[in-house]
Amino acid sequence: MKKLIYLIVILISNYSFSQGQLWELNNTLYNHTLLFSLDDDTITIDGMEIDETALIGVFYEGEDGELHCAGISNYSFHQFSLTVMGDDPTTEEKDGFNGHEAFHWYIKFKGVDYPVKATYSITGDPGVYMTNNTSYVTNLSYEPKPLFTNDAT
Repeated sequence: MKKLIYLIVILISNYSFSQGQLWELNNTLYNHTLLFSLDDDTITIDGMEIDETALIGVFYEGEDGELHCAGISNYSFHQFSLTVMGDDPTTEEKDGFNGHEAFHWYIKFKGVDYPVKATYSITGDPGVYMTNNTSYVTNLSYEPKPLFTNDAT
């Protein structure tokens, strides 16, 4: 019995550490949908192709100056979507994007969060949050340097 409890504690702690604070999502009532139909089926990071174990995340800058997750999805070689949360005006704290706030993109792959840049299917300024809007992402490209690491994953 002690071994079972020990195993459960280890699994829970590993899961908790592997997720990291940065990738926790707060669901609000306001959202912006991102649809992915990537032109290039593969994304490479330092010569390594990412696969469907990767996570795609969109982040906003909180009142504390830190980035907070507002949308997350598993990467797919095919079409997929991601819902981005907007700020809930009924709460005191900022818990999502404000209108016209720019998206900050990351891919989490093999325990490292890599900054990426998104390309959209239309011109103008589609890389910003707008409640009840939809944007179409056609490409994600790696930006040169990982910002956060988490060796537990």
